[in-house]
Amino acid sequence: SPETLGPALISSREAREDWWIASYSSIEYTGLTGTGIPFVDEVEDAEAQNLLEEGRQTTEPVAPAVAARNQHHFPKGAGPGTFLHELLEWATAQGLAEVSNDPSRLRDQLARRCRTRGWGEWVEPLEHWLLAILRQPLPLDRDGHDTASLTALTTLRPELEFWFESRNVSTRRLDNLVSQHTLNGADRPRVDEQRFNGMVKGFIDLVFEHNGRYYVLDYKSNALGEDNSAYTRQAMGEAILEKRYDLQYVLYLLALHRLLKARLPDYDYDTHIGGAVYLFLRGIESPSS
Repeated sequence: SPETLGPALISSREAREDWWIASYSSIEYTGLTGTGIPFVDEVEDAEAQNLLEEGRQTTEPVAPAVAARNQHHFPKGAGPGTFLHELLEWATAQGLAEVSNDPSRLRDQLARRCRTRGWGEWVEPLEHWLLAILRQPLPLDRDGHDTASLTALTTLRPELEFWFESRNVSTRRLDNLVSQHTLNGADRPRVDEQRFNGMVKGFIDLVFEHNGRYYVLDYKSNALGEDNSAYTRQAMGEAILEKRYDLQYVLYLLALHRLLKARLPDYDYDTHIGGAVYLFLRGIESPSS
């Protein structure tokens, strides 16, 4: 007869592993909201998008009755932000230059997508806005000497997903390093002490190559004011500091650095990394582009 089994063994330690999957949106801040809850950008990554979209009201704000409706009147918030990101992702998949050269294709897509939201009056303003985003030369260096429009890019990858390992990383120490080495050490909300131990993940809106240098690009639908004059370099810089996009783009550049280091022969950071481009969509026609 089989031997009688004894009682189950009881673990002598707590059955909990401090291992988790983190992202930029999981970082918590002091002095940003005063609540100690994570700050989530209008559209950060796919996971945050879904959560925000589920919690969104079923009816969007009614557009103002204006003679010349433009991007500054477009509804604000997570839902419209996701809508814009999805349009740009669609345009990238179709071919940015092709969409720019055949606006009727964009108009048809806008008509279908706007119809489902009851935004019929937005088709024409959105077409004008999206084409401006695609065609506007964007400064790719501090002096504005090197420029390129989205339509001019030939080597690009939209919605690049990344994962990399983190081993007991102090977010406060990470914050100190980023604050020290970016944006001239300017004051900004500080990160609460957490530990990243497991994986860090994210989605980069667009990775592209231009003149042998590689960039990460993030679309921002933030509204900084009521017209083009609100999108000054100072105002955009303050928004980056307030929202801690500096931490976001450092993580994105780290992901790009690791990818190129693994894939690009003779890779050198100073030679091949161009930097981070944060494109404030509503300010595309401002003097600051």
